[in-house]
Amino acid sequence: AEQVGDFHRMASLLNKYGYLPMSAGMGGLATAESDYRRGLVLAEASGDRGMEEMILANLGVLFTLLGDYRQALDSLHSALRIGAETAGYWRYWVAHHYKGKCLLQMGQLDEARASLATAIEQLGQLGNHHFEVMARCDLGLLHHLAGNQEQARAELTFVLDLARQHDDQRYRAWANTRLGYVLEALGDLAGAGEHYARGCELHACMGQHFYALNALAGE
Repeated sequence: AEQVGDFHRMASLLNKYGYLPMSAGMGGLATAESDYRRGLVLAEASGDRGMEEMILANLGVLFTLLGDYRQALDSLHSALRIGAETAGYWRYWVAHHYKGKCLLQMGQLDEARASLATAIEQLGQLGNHHFEVMARCDLGLLHHLAGNQEQARAELTFVLDLARQHDDQRYRAWANTRLGYVLEALGDLAGAGEHYARGCELHACMGQHFYALNALAGE
C-alpha cells in the first residue's frame, strides 16, 4: 500500500494495528496510539472522512482504557461530528456506543444508559447485530453496577444468545464473566462460578490472558 501510495489502505491497516493490542488486552497501548495517529494523518490527507471517523472513535476507546476520559470524549465527539454527516451509516451509532462505554467507566450511569440505548436501537434497526451485541453487553454491565440485577441478567443472557448466533467468542467471553458478577450479586454462587470459568476459558483460548484474569478473580 505504501509503495503505490494508497493512503486509504495504509490508514485502514494502521487502524487495525491499533485495534489489535486493545483487543488482546496485553499492553502495547502507546504503540496503538501511535498507529492510530499515523492512520489519522493519512485519512485526513486523503480526505477519507469515513476512515477519519473510525479512527477517532477507536482512539476514544483507547483513551477510555487508559482512563484519560477528557481525551476520550474529545475524540468521540469529533467522530460523532463527522458521523453526523452520514447518520444513516452504522459507524455513527458505534461511536454513540463508545461514548456510552466511556461514560459508564466514568460512573455517569444515566448519561451512559441514554447513549447505549440509542446505539442499541439504531444498530438493531440497521440489522447490525454484531455491534448491537457489543453495546448490549455494556448495557448489561451498567444494569449490574446500578443494582438492577434482574435486568442485567436478562440483558446479558440475550447477549449470549446473539453472540452464539454470530460465533463471537469475544463477547461470549465478556458476557459470561459479567453474568458471573450478576449471579454472584444475586447469591447464586454455583451459577456464577460456572460463568466465570467459561469466561476465563474463552478469553484464554483467544490469548486474551489479561481479560481472563477478570473471570479468574471472580472464581
